[in-house]
Amino acid sequence: MFAAKFKKLVENQRTKQSGPRCMVFDDTVLEKTGRFIEKASRVWDHVSQSYSLGFKLLLMGYWDGTAFIPLDFSLHRERGKNLDQPFGLKQK
Repeated sequence: MFAAKFKKLVENQRTKQSGPRCMVFDDTVLEKTGRFIEKASRVWDHVSQSYSLGFKLLLMGYWDGTAFIPLDFSLHRERGKNLDQPFGLKQK
């Protein structure tokens, strides 16, 4: 409801443009910033081609050429292949 209301407000205030309108899907790595973070894991960052400790943010949004409206998001962690160290961390 927030996104629909925001879109209506923005359309009323801006002039009509024939620019691109699109849905945006993004996966961003959110690195750990605190000392004790629950459910954090080692995640693969495709941009830096390395692992980092934190979460992966999946974001869906609408771009109308002027404003970006976030529609939905989810936070994920990666289990990894090593059974001795699930999520890239020791059991302790």
